[in-house]
Amino acid sequence: MPTEWALRWVWNHPEISTVLSGMGSLDQVRENIAFSLEGKANSLIVDDLAFIEQVRRAYRDLLQVDCSGCAYCMPCPSGVNIPHNFSLYNDLITFKDPRGLWCTMPSCLPSKGRLPVANVGNVRRSVRSISRFARH
Repeated sequence: MPTEWALRWVWNHPEISTVLSGMGSLDQVRENIAFSLEGKANSLIVDDLAFIEQVRRAYRDLLQVDCSGCAYCMPCPSGVNIPHNFSLYNDLITFKDPRGLWCTMPSCLPSKGRLPVANVGNVRRSVRSISRFARH
């Protein structure tokens, strides 16, 4: 389970004394309690750590824009939700399905709501442009 692996990875660090996780149901609370009973510092073996590193690399290789979503770039003086747009772009590339991509910037919304992005190439160019600007 991804949640168990994530929590085990955090607990593996001896400098960690408390782990807080978001839970949305009683079942998730029970699961996390069960995971916590096994979570100990230095409990992951070399093979576990190698597997986690392999997954981390595979995930990072899919990302086109390395954005943590910290929002230090916000508010954007042009009104662009930069972290949201980077997330949309990364999802577009990762899942290769532009149908879920919607333009949600106020400047491109019609009066009645959302406008589907018809030209994915324009979105890619916009995100690359924002990405270059954000690095400086």
